[in-house]
Amino acid sequence: MKKINSDEFKSEFNSLTDSEKEKKITDLFIEFEGAEVSLAVVDNDSFSTARASNPNYSQTGWTEKFVNGGLNDYATTKAGLKNLKGYYNYCKGVALGATTSFGAAIGGGMGALAGLLTGGVLYSRLNSGESLCSSYINAGKTKGGVRMTATECFKINSINSIKRA
Repeated sequence: MKKINSDEFKSEFNSLTDSEKEKKITDLFIEFEGAEVSLAVVDNDSFSTARASNPNYSQTGWTEKFVNGGLNDYATTKAGLKNLKGYYNYCKGVALGATTSFGAAIGGGMGALAGLLTGGVLYSRLNSGESLCSSYINAGKTKGGVRMTATECFKINSINSIKRA
């Protein structure tokens, strides 16, 4: 994520047209292929990276991974789904005006991208992701995930999935 945080990268990115930005996002997803982080809620609803063995992760966490040109988030508990929904809501706030350094500080790829891609497109994807998490929760599901690409957002059945659930 250091590349995304560089002034040179941000300057170049901000000079692109919307369609060029979409391509750049896809290129970043491909570049970070396989990168994975476990996230969990810690004190006072803040988000942090966590080892999978950490009790916060096993009870409240989810995993985020770059897979085949997209970013997948997957939770294996009901609390994890609720916190993933909260994470998307938090990232929407970042997307509305913070910086990549602030976004990356929460530990996930989506946070760093949210800090880079301020505005409508990412906000829309995050809003969709939040709604998809709500649909899992409202259906009484205890696990589920969301995949986001530069062009779409949909439910997935596993952290490595590229197909709709």
